[in-house]
Amino acid sequence: MGADNTTGSLSDDAGGQISVRSWAVHVELPEAVGTYLKRCMSIDHEKNTSKPQQKDPIFLHVKAGMAVIIKQTDGTWHMADVVNVIGSAKSPKVPKYFQVKYVDNHVTNWVNADLVSHIVPRV
Repeated sequence: MGADNTTGSLSDDAGGQISVRSWAVHVELPEAVGTYLKRCMSIDHEKNTSKPQQKDPIFLHVKAGMAVIIKQTDGTWHMADVVNVIGSAKSPKVPKYFQVKYVDNHVTNWVNADLVSHIVPRV
């Protein structure tokens, strides 16, 4: 295919002309190809989706010095003071583990951030 800069058209080897608009090649596609391309194009689904009902996870708001409720996987819960907050390797600002000191028996332990169910407000 060769480009003719003066007339604004392209000519192929067989002598056929292909129209050009703003130097973009306009090619007539077969019906099946056009239908396939239309199906593959992205569609705006904003009207069909609902806004997420969940707020931020509670552990994103926990800082060292706060009192929290930790719900264990077996259903029991403990109140603890947060001593230290450790982030993940990929995103250090997002808490991954908390070093806590349990209020009832004063044991210091590391817990997964997902186990925090409540933040106890200060009095």
